[in-house]
Amino acid sequence: MANFGHHLAYPTPNWVAYRPEEEIARARAERRSMRPTVLARFASALRRFARTWATAQAHNAFL
Repeated sequence: MANFGHHLAYPTPNWVAYRPEEEIARARAERRSMRPTVLARFASALRRFARTWATAQAHNAFL
């Protein structure tokens, strides 16, 4: 098991799984807060609206 940046009792040899130093630094950097993008939120709202509208059409068909 390769442990990047987390020390075991022995160093992880390169032949186990080699990663460049800067990639390790990038992976360990502070994560930005998980917020969906504007496009994802719009798509989600559109999907909700379309589903509600379709359900309403189906229910109204029996009136």
